[in-house]
Amino acid sequence: MPSPSQPPTDGRRPRAMVIDSAWRGLGPGPASLSGPGGAPLTRTVKLIVLPLIVRPALRPELAADFLDAPEAARLGRLIAESGPVLDATAEWFTLLKKTRRALGIVAGNPQDLYFQRCFELATEHGAPAEAGDAAAVARAVLADVADVTGGRTVEALRQWLSDPARRTRLDADLTETWARRERGALRERGSLRERGAEAGVEAGGLRETVALGETGALREAGAVREAGALREAVRAADAVLEACGGRGTGARRGRDARAASAADAGGTPGTEDVEGFASMVERGHGSVLGRELWAGGGD
Repeated sequence: MPSPSQPPTDGRRPRAMVIDSAWRGLGPGPASLSGPGGAPLTRTVKLIVLPLIVRPALRPELAADFLDAPEAARLGRLIAESGPVLDATAEWFTLLKKTRRALGIVAGNPQDLYFQRCFELATEHGAPAEAGDAAAVARAVLADVADVTGGRTVEALRQWLSDPARRTRLDADLTETWARRERGALRERGSLRERGAEAGVEAGGLRETVALGETGALREAGAVREAGALREAVRAADAVLEACGGRGTGARRGRDARAASAADAGGTPGTEDVEGFASMVERGHGSVLGRELWAGGGD
């Protein structure tokens, strides 16, 4: 484990720094569990210190990354009190590695496989010198670990795959599996396209229905506007015709009569008559009346 360099934060200390300091205070005893600089190995902290000594599940106050002074002092005491067990753990680890080499075992990482077993042996027997036949104990532990793994190691997998017939069969199975996945994906894409086409047809029908409805509404609106224009044209034409023919009533009839007399005397129509006729022409009322008369057959 690299030497922590984080400074204290608000009077608290990083837990990694507390572990490093306490570990270095143990001296050279657990050397096989330490790195070149004397700090505990990363696997030592992960597999031994935290789960077997600190035990954060039972001591949640020591589970934080930063510890207050009382918790930091308690953590330091726990590691210091575990010094003899850690020294014995290191000795057992050295013995197991030596026995492992003698037996020609090469599979697996020794730290991952034996660190916690060595701590168990140290707790139960003390140092190897205190265990009687330590060599026999080491061989038994190695055999037990091998049985636990059941040959399920990376090296065992490589050897199993090295058989040509087995490798050919596995390659064929893998190819067929991928082919089935691709066929399934193609079918799924085809089904999605079909559903999309059906949805498009339905949407097209809906759009056509909406368009027809809009067209009918527009036609109705156009008919209303056309009827209004016709009424306005009729009123304008009636006014002009009345002015010209003298068919008005009241004051207007008098004006119309005077305009007609002036016209009979060789004069010109009144100003109101001229303006009414010009307005009728400008607004296109003549065209509206012409279309209506044509559509009605001249009735």
